[in-house]
Amino acid sequence: MGAGRYGNISGSATYSGAGDEHPQFFSGYVFDDVAGCIICIQKAVSIYSVEAIARVAADGHQAFPGAYGENLTLLGLDWGGLRRGDRLRIGEAGPLLHLTDYATPCDTQQRWFVDGRYGRISSRKHPEDARWYASVVEQGDVEPGDEVHLIRTF
Repeated sequence: MGAGRYGNISGSATYSGAGDEHPQFFSGYVFDDVAGCIICIQKAVSIYSVEAIARVAADGHQAFPGAYGENLTLLGLDWGGLRRGDRLRIGEAGPLLHLTDYATPCDTQQRWFVDGRYGRISSRKHPEDARWYASVVEQGDVEPGDEVHLIRTF
């Protein structure tokens, strides 16, 4: 795993649209060394957060990008604030992902957790540290350092 590139994260949100349907955009960055990665339609993508990894590691568990099977590790999004139906645009012309559900931890991840307690990344116990599954709405290339926009339609 490469170190990836960190970026400065803006805390502001931009609103656009008309009526009661205002897409809301927030920004983060792709962290993993995913150079040349192409995200394709009809594929599930597992995503995780650098900040969640840090919290899990602080509890004494082994945690690093890719340890729990995620395809993309993102930096700078309010992970606990994500919800089903949110969309993520990666880069200016990269893939558009649709968050479908939390990724339930399984026995495969057990080896990374103290006493095998992989429930530490369960959405029921720690939604702010759970992985997400997303469907691919539009395919595209992903590079480390790509900006990630959270699009929320109310």
